[in-house]
Amino acid sequence: MITHLDRTPENKSQSAANKVSQKQYRDASSFTFVDHRPEAISLRSLQEVANKSGQVSQLSALQEMANLSVRANKSDKFPARALPIQRIAAPGSDPMLLTHYNFLMNSATFQDLANRITMNGDIPINLVDGTVGQNISYDEESHTIYVPVRDEGGSFHSNDQIRGDILWEMHNAHNKGSLKRANMRYPEELPANAKPDEKRELLYKKANYALSVEWIEWSKVLEHVIREGKINQELPAGAPTPRVQNQFGNNYTVQDQGWYLFENYLNDMKNWHTISYDANANNLNWKGSRMMRTAIEKRRKSLQITAKEESDFRDRHKTSIKQDGSNPFRSDSIWKESSFRDYK
Repeated sequence: MITHLDRTPENKSQSAANKVSQKQYRDASSFTFVDHRPEAISLRSLQEVANKSGQVSQLSALQEMANLSVRANKSDKFPARALPIQRIAAPGSDPMLLTHYNFLMNSATFQDLANRITMNGDIPINLVDGTVGQNISYDEESHTIYVPVRDEGGSFHSNDQIRGDILWEMHNAHNKGSLKRANMRYPEELPANAKPDEKRELLYKKANYALSVEWIEWSKVLEHVIREGKINQELPAGAPTPRVQNQFGNNYTVQDQGWYLFENYLNDMKNWHTISYDANANNLNWKGSRMMRTAIEKRRKSLQITAKEESDFRDRHKTSIKQDGSNPFRSDSIWKESSFRDYK
């Protein structure tokens, strides 16, 4: 996961909305920032060895699910056919995660998502057990998804939760381009002798960056919810339900309410999630609050998801709910106007 220390374009392009996923599953007090240092990766390898015997018994419990996958592949609904290499997970992936991934491949919606995720041609995605540190993340550099198989107490996560985590990180991998472009706009720190006006501008630039990334993540969450619902409908009959855990659907129960509005999403995220992008986000005088008022006045349509936008994506008339160009914080106009009003 991205911390507020991990912001340069060359760093791993992964969404801090991973923490949103964790919040749905676990108490917020249990959050841990992900450590991708070599020694931490070594610890994951040791954890995999320690878990090996337990995984064997759990994999046996998944055998019927695998059998369902075979039967589904032979059915008329999901005809057997050669899969492009980018759809296939790396052979060295964690065996339990690979079993869940292959089961998800019985969904046409999941296949479509997997087809959209490419990196350097046809490199298959790698699936790694993230039990150590409860790591749920996507690492662009190695094209790797980390998903914990067990909880902190050593018990296996439920099948629907593991599949939900895989789907969420596939979703993040698909959106890596938008987030990477946003990361390139992270403002540089100023020297100690910077002028007061420069310091004031920096506060606006940091807030603008945080709002830009949060807007991207907000605009993509509903896409994940829609894919999740379709996958649960498409997976083989006889499989346990829910086949994929519902993570965020309760935030989209009434149009023009809940997370259909960016301001509501931001209010839910600001005090614990947005601060990973801008440490001032939970301050009463946060510049982002002033910028939101300007954006609501000037670009209100970009801050709400309409029924048509939702249905166009659901019916596959559009490949995304919101285009990156609709992001009101993508340019400098909102923060500059807000700064000018503040100065007056």
